[in-house]
Order: sequence, then structure tokens, then C-alpha cells
Amino acid sequence: MKHKYNPPGTKTASAKPVKTIAKTKKQSQKANNFKFWTILIGSIILVGSIVLAITLGNGQNGKTTPTGDPVSVLPKLDPSKFSPKAIDFTLKDTEGTAHKLSDHGGRPVFLDFTASWCGWCKKQAPDMKKLFQKYGNIVQFFAIDVNEPLNVVKSYKEEESAPWPFLLDENSQVTGQYGVKGYPHYILLSPDGTINKVQSGYSESFFQDFSGAIEGIIR
Repeated sequence: MKHKYNPPGTKTASAKPVKTIAKTKKQSQKANNFKFWTILIGSIILVGSIVLAITLGNGQNGKTTPTGDPVSVLPKLDPSKFSPKAIDFTLKDTEGTAHKLSDHGGRPVFLDFTASWCGWCKKQAPDMKKLFQKYGNIVQFFAIDVNEPLNVVKSYKEEESAPWPFLLDENSQVTGQYGVKGYPHYILLSPDGTINKVQSGYSESFFQDFSGAIEGIIR
């Protein structure tokens, strides 16, 4: 048998099948990867379709999830049952008469924590008078002047022409007990002594807000 001579550097016929086998392996690996991703995506689509079908089925059966404010689906609660009780105190007014808060139980009480140097208190004063004129025969109004001497409080009351009593909290004890941090500070108490409404600072809607709160108490 004769053997064909291949000079050095010449490609032999046996090299071609090796390349073909390597190419076939790569094609097979790509096919397997494509098959894997196809199955995975198909599974995800299938699961999503099942979940969607269950959700739509529940909706048709009247089992849809409530929408909107979650509080609206809860039963209405009576705020007075959860409001804190006002802290009792006894303070003297500018005439020396002592006033004990608990003595006024059974009627609403309006507390106005104030001071003669408070500009925002004076700005809110006309609304206070308007509120007193409307509810003064139903609600007990008290101004609580904080940490000022008697002569200053008397002048302040006269300056404002306020017909309600001005009480002197000379050592700021009551003010501290009620957590007052600034002025004006208003607190409306229900007849049972619970805190119904609080406003800290000046508000343009003062009269409307407190009129609504008082109306809610006396109805």
C-alpha cells in the first residue's frame, strides 16, 4: 500500500472532522440553553395565569379586597371613651376667687392658656370673644395667664375687655401639667372632663373649628 506524503505545514484530512465535532457540541449547548430558558419562561407565564384566574374568580364571588382608606371599614368608635381626663386644678382669678376645675363638671369648659406679651394671643382674641358671645351661657370659659404677677394680669384682662375669668398660674404648674409649650394654647373639655379638642397656636379657622366641636358636645 502506498502512503501519500504530506509535506511539513500541510493540513491533513483528519483535522476537518475534529472541527466539525467541536462545532456540533457548541450548537448542542446553545440548544440546551434555549430549551432551559423556554421552559423557565413558560413556567412563569403559567403560574401568573393561574394566579390571575384565581384573583378574578374571587372578585366574581364578591371577595374583592376593600379599597380606599382602611379606617373607613372599621366600626365607628366613640372618641370620648378614649380621650384622656383633664387634670384637676385650683387657681385664683384676678379678684382673688378660687376656681376648681372639677366644680364645673357637667358642662363644657374652655381653657385659654395665654400671656400679656403674646402677640398671637391678642390676634386670636376677637375670635375668642365671638365664641364666648355664642356659647358663654353653655360653656365655662377660663383664661389661664402663665407666670405673670397680678397687676399685669389685671391690666391684660382690662385691655382685652374679656368678660370671662382670668386665672393666675404664677408658677406655671398647671401649664406644665397640661403639656403647654407655647401660646396661645386652647383646650375644650367635655362635660365629663375628657379633653375634646386642642389647638396650639393661632388659627384662622379657630371659630369654625371650636364651634363645630362645641356643637358636637351639646347636641
